[in-house]
Amino acid sequence: MATLTSSQRGAWNVLRLVGEIQTFADAATLRAVLFDRLSRENASLALDLSDLSYIGSSGIGVVAQVQQELEKRNKSLVLIGANSNVKHLLEIVSLDRLVQFLDQPDQLDELT
Repeated sequence: MATLTSSQRGAWNVLRLVGEIQTFADAATLRAVLFDRLSRENASLALDLSDLSYIGSSGIGVVAQVQQELEKRNKSLVLIGANSNVKHLLEIVSLDRLVQFLDQPDQLDELT
């Protein structure tokens, strides 16, 4: 399971995922954490994936659910620093059409 740390960068709530999201249980835990965060905060969300080595289909589904929830709230989801393997998996399911990919966290400053 990936570990999660949180920080704030301007109007963005930045959540950094470290490790892997391999199993359904990993994804369920991630979903619970992310939706708990969304229920308490009304901010756009940036997921820093620079230290995420793998994300399975269940984890990708969670990212898509989070994007849909943020869209309902007129907020944005941005993915930062995804390695080529993770980015490729996200592109296969067309998440690149719904969320913006950034290379570095400092690029968030240009979006605020």
